[in-house]
Amino acid sequence: MDIKQKRIEFLRNQFKMLGKNQDKLEVAANKLNNALSKKRQIIIIKKWSELRSELGLELESGLWSKLRSELWSELGFELESGLGSELWPEVEYEVFEYWQNNWILFINEFYPRLTILQKNKKKIDAIRKIVEAGNAYIWTSEEKLYILPFPEVHLNERKQLHNLNGYALKFADKKTYWIEGVKFDKGLWQKVVDKKMSFKEIMAIGNIEQRMDALKMMDAEKLLKESNAKLLDKSEKGNEPYLIENVFSQPAYFLKYQCPSTGRVYISGIDPNIAKKNPNADYCQSWKMGISIDEYLKNIIKET
Repeated sequence: MDIKQKRIEFLRNQFKMLGKNQDKLEVAANKLNNALSKKRQIIIIKKWSELRSELGLELESGLWSKLRSELWSELGFELESGLGSELWPEVEYEVFEYWQNNWILFINEFYPRLTILQKNKKKIDAIRKIVEAGNAYIWTSEEKLYILPFPEVHLNERKQLHNLNGYALKFADKKTYWIEGVKFDKGLWQKVVDKKMSFKEIMAIGNIEQRMDALKMMDAEKLLKESNAKLLDKSEKGNEPYLIENVFSQPAYFLKYQCPSTGRVYISGIDPNIAKKNPNADYCQSWKMGISIDEYLKNIIKET
């Protein structure tokens, strides 16, 4: 594995840890506190209300004016002079963020012989522990060290916030619900994932992105029946293009098809210009797959 690939794998592995080991956060916070020159009271934010009240009071008492000197001198290890601007970009933020902690670990992983790193092994190890434990932000004041856990996230294969079994994002005690990157209030999300909504109820959803996600979740046969969809064609492979009129702002075309690996039936929107041009069922499927009709038919022959 070349150095570029190693760096990519390192960052991927760091990402995989996010929110996974927060039961170790208190131990890691104590380790970090002990590594600093000045010990403080540790406060791990676990509720959204705590975040607002605790940090609000600190901000009012002049926290921002102290952050850069405190954090940069103690956690930055004088890296601006030790590594140079080409390796440590100037930080304009007033809080010490996850990516800054991780950047230190990245430098330590691939440039371990740097003198500045050799002199600060204790602090680097403390930062490693708090990153691994899922810390997102660190705030500090004269008396307190605030630790804010990284949000717990659930993503789909396209890296969108998505969870059909519960919340997709939990930040402190605040939970939010998402389907394919679209946010729902819990009540509407529950109705959508339970598939209890009628076509009429779904079409009454004001947010168009929520409406489209709800349509995707709706049972295929129920959707076609309740929308009075018109079947345009049907192929031997089970592809069926449909036309739905008087529902959307313009006539809409959908393709009903079966996944060859799971056997599950899906409905997917088809570009109206494509369906108008050729409503042939297999042609619509080939367009959806991003290949020509000839390529699609050849694949059919190979499979059979």
